[in-house]
Amino acid sequence: MNSELQVSVIIPVFQSSATLSRALDSISDSSAIEKGICVEVILVFDGPDEGSQHIAECFAKNSKIETQILHQLHAGVSSARNLGIQSARARFLTFLDADDEVTPERFSLVSQEFDGLLIGRQRVVFDSPSDLPAGIASPTESPSHYFNSVVAPKDTICQLGGFDPSLPFGQDVDLVVRARRTGFHV
Repeated sequence: MNSELQVSVIIPVFQSSATLSRALDSISDSSAIEKGICVEVILVFDGPDEGSQHIAECFAKNSKIETQILHQLHAGVSSARNLGIQSARARFLTFLDADDEVTPERFSLVSQEFDGLLIGRQRVVFDSPSDLPAGIASPTESPSHYFNSVVAPKDTICQLGGFDPSLPFGQDVDLVVRARRTGFHV
């Protein structure tokens, strides 16, 4: 493990060419990086994706952020995250979907000492009213707690066994529930 790395950002990539650049830019633009928090990005391709592959390669080549690009046969988001966890070199992990953006506040959490899981509150902005899930009305911004904004020590995630690849959705919630049942502070 690189002793200077503080947080690994694990991003599963599957058919993400329309949004991946925005996600990566949000990491590059983070003021936390300017404050000396050392970040690595781990892009885990969950099956072939030529458009996203080009974006990832350009980011790795042009960014000052350490970047790993991993590949697996299409096995789902949990398997992709678990592969990223295995390759992560930083003490702390956080997860970012390829269609989301990270805020600087998430990175600042790594300066705290904790063994459990920290779950952030994140602001969800939909690109257009037609993107709104059923039951969500305008305005096009909806603040809430989202389990995919977890920051946790790698050791904690490994003790929990990572994400359950058998679940078709709700993997983040499952991880948090298992953490609570195991006795970790959430």
